[in-house]
Amino acid sequence: MPAAFQPYSNLLARARELSFVDAASALLQWDEETYMPRAALAFRAEQAAFLSGWSHRQFIAPEVGDWIKACEDRGFAPESDEAANVRNRRWAYDRATKLPPELVEEFNRATTLARDAWVAARKNPHTRPALAASGTDAPRDGQSHYRPASTGVPAGKVPGTIDVGRVAPPAPSRGL
Repeated sequence: MPAAFQPYSNLLARARELSFVDAASALLQWDEETYMPRAALAFRAEQAAFLSGWSHRQFIAPEVGDWIKACEDRGFAPESDEAANVRNRRWAYDRATKLPPELVEEFNRATTLARDAWVAARKNPHTRPALAASGTDAPRDGQSHYRPASTGVPAGKVPGTIDVGRVAPPAPSRGL
């Protein structure tokens, strides 16, 4: 069996490390939404900002771009798993490098703090009509998706989408 191509191995190792950090971040988010005392919210926002910034910096590091380029230059078989991984990493890397780490950190800090304000606003009877009109209040049937008005697609024309405030029953399942 031939030796592994080192840039590809490095790319996989970095992806694995980042998946550990992203999974830990998801666990912290779950804890925030279920058990965390509200008094810990500011600290949790800083944790979310730090972890997202660290993860982003590790992914947009110049060596990652070099590894991706080396893999592209090697020319894995187009239908191979390696080629698919490299294409996906290139797409994600090109998008991620357009965002400064400070923006990623601030976004995660703000969304962590904003979620608590959103939950409080949903409980306030005076803000419920405004939330419903804005489309930020989830439908009551457990559906978490809606069709934003800006899509320009009439309701009912795109399968699996709904208008805010209008919930259609799911389409019948067709057995396999």
